[in-house]
Amino acid sequence: MTPGPEPPAILVFSEGLLTAAHGTGAIFSRNFAAYPADRLENWFVGQSGDPLLARTFSFNAARWPAGNCFPPTIALAKLWNRLLAPLVGRQWSVPVDRAAVAAAARARGSRAALVYAIVYSRPGLDVLAAALAGLGRPVPVILQLQDFFPSAHLGFRRALRRLRPHVAAVWAVSDAIARYAGPALGRPVQVDPLFNLELPAATKRNHRAFNPGFDTVVLGNFWQPVLLADLKAAWGRVQARLPGLGPVRWHCHPAGVERVRAAGCEPGPEVEPAPFLTGADLFARLQAADLAVIPFSRHARATTDYERYSLPSRITELAAAGLPIAGLTGPGTPLHEYLSGRDIGRCAPAAATAAAADLLETLVRDQPLRARLGTRARALAEREFPLERQQARLYAEFARLARAPVA
Repeated sequence: MTPGPEPPAILVFSEGLLTAAHGTGAIFSRNFAAYPADRLENWFVGQSGDPLLARTFSFNAARWPAGNCFPPTIALAKLWNRLLAPLVGRQWSVPVDRAAVAAAARARGSRAALVYAIVYSRPGLDVLAAALAGLGRPVPVILQLQDFFPSAHLGFRRALRRLRPHVAAVWAVSDAIARYAGPALGRPVQVDPLFNLELPAATKRNHRAFNPGFDTVVLGNFWQPVLLADLKAAWGRVQARLPGLGPVRWHCHPAGVERVRAAGCEPGPEVEPAPFLTGADLFARLQAADLAVIPFSRHARATTDYERYSLPSRITELAAAGLPIAGLTGPGTPLHEYLSGRDIGRCAPAAATAAAADLLETLVRDQPLRARLGTRARALAEREFPLERQQARLYAEFARLARAPVA
């Protein structure tokens, strides 16, 4: 058998180092699990941590001018952010040092045939554009839009348009992102929620009626610590109505738990931190649970870009395990649209404590409803989530786009 062509080398540019402590890293790990590790490198700007890839490079040292390279612009930006940003809700992104970023990219060098860019903010877009200039040659770019914050900084759309000549494909996790990014980039956007994994052979079969051993789980980070307080308040009400109901078990990386505690929010007693699990251990745990909760947004309408555009990746494991899902979110969010539209969960805003408690109590008490939602969730995962099919599609696209002409 004649061996196929060597997969293209891919430069992964990300906002924040790719790490197992964040959902972005978990998604990447799954989708790239069968890709040759020696063909991957991670360039990043922003938070660091434990790297997923062996080869990494940080632009943090070159991100902003070390001295007064652009004194009038920086002064105006800082003045705006201090006085006007709280009033208008948009910051002025402090200009990145494009020359320093480009020089750092040139010095590092890359043999990549393709750039896979996981970006979401104006600073990230600016650093990416400068790094591409530093490559010194045209390289096709896939924009992978997962989280998305166009309202955070002035000039976001302009920064996105600046990447037009480089972009060979745009992949977005939600229709809301596609509606924004498509016109700005002048090209179609492929919507892919990235809910893909190697499905566990076993799934949840026994949906129990309520009893004192009822088991409720939360996975992953609370992106806003106040959502933990909202869950505690709602769950406390449910516990008062259902004597013997235990705490919600929160399975999260230790760094996520410490981040919430540092913000002044203690989980107990309504929510209890639990071990960080992966792989077979995680699915065994989920299949033993009765209900999953995703705390996402607080009010009846989305108030932040994260709520307007993002989909939490934890749906992947929950649906694959066959768990019914309580989404603490209001209408108008991609999470509400996904859970309700596919009939795998029920939703209520997190800060509407009475409504959230009523939702949770209904799901705890109504065993037939939980069984139906969980069965539909697993069927959805079997139909749409198989990892091998997703990997084959991605890797074929990588090979095709690496050969695409770039302006």
